[in-house]
Amino acid sequence: MILILSEKGDISTNKVIEWLEYFNVCYLRINTETNIDLIYRIIIDNSEINIYIYLENDNYNLKDFSCIWNRRGDFRFTIPHVNDIRLNKTDIKNEVIKRIKQEYSSLLNFVYYEMSKLPHINDPRSYNINKLIVLSQAKDIGFNVPDTLIVKNSKFLINKNLYITKNIQDIVQFASENEAVIQYTTRVSKKDIKCAFGMSLFQNEINIKFEIRSFVFLEKIYSVAYLLNANTPKRIRDSRMTVENYVNYKLPREIEIKIFRLMRRLKVNSGSVDIIYDGSKYFFLEINPVGQFDFVSYCGNYQIEKEIALQLKKY
Repeated sequence: MILILSEKGDISTNKVIEWLEYFNVCYLRINTETNIDLIYRIIIDNSEINIYIYLENDNYNLKDFSCIWNRRGDFRFTIPHVNDIRLNKTDIKNEVIKRIKQEYSSLLNFVYYEMSKLPHINDPRSYNINKLIVLSQAKDIGFNVPDTLIVKNSKFLINKNLYITKNIQDIVQFASENEAVIQYTTRVSKKDIKCAFGMSLFQNEINIKFEIRSFVFLEKIYSVAYLLNANTPKRIRDSRMTVENYVNYKLPREIEIKIFRLMRRLKVNSGSVDIIYDGSKYFFLEINPVGQFDFVSYCGNYQIEKEIALQLKKY
């Protein structure tokens, strides 16, 4: 049986599961939204370690799964409410809650450690890898990377060309009843900046010929190139919004080898990789271990979901 940790609304997971059902492969899907306190018993003795999951009136032993696909989900525990702790002083209550969270964090790390002993795709501990560390590792491997500057004062922006600015780690995206905030990769110049700001990431804009999105799954790379034209805004919005401009693309073998080397360093074996090409050189931008691949599969006619199901079927 395959264990799949995902999210309720993940379309890619849904499509892979359709193929698993077509191939008559048994699976258990656990979504982040509904998996609180599913781990109810852990036994460690001199002979073996057993971690038990209880879901929908059934018990499962973690070691009985043939493979674990860590798509996007994780395990969670309920943290006791502060009012359930009978202490009078608020600072003591807060310290107790802090310590309980640390206990549960250690417990989760142990569960993920035991999961990593089984055949697995990715690891929940690597979902949100540090993008700056990734950039550093990519440079060490031999990738070209955009010249990057992280500052909190516009006086350091001395390049007369345009800059690209984006989040150091994650995209800002949230909504309230009356308004929404979404922050995309944006083109700026020094004269555009009219206010103070905190430590922010800027990269020299590269005059690119096309963008490449690659999805990596184990030892295979599926790539599509986004063809730009004179009217296309470069690196301002996510270009997946105009999928008709995508075509199949085969990266040079030396670039694919560097991608595999980078992923081994990062201890991930699946993810989406963003690369740009300026007509003579390839530039690595970032990797997302839980990146979407649905549009790569569709635009490239790769049937990635079927390929993933076939791979899981082998375990």
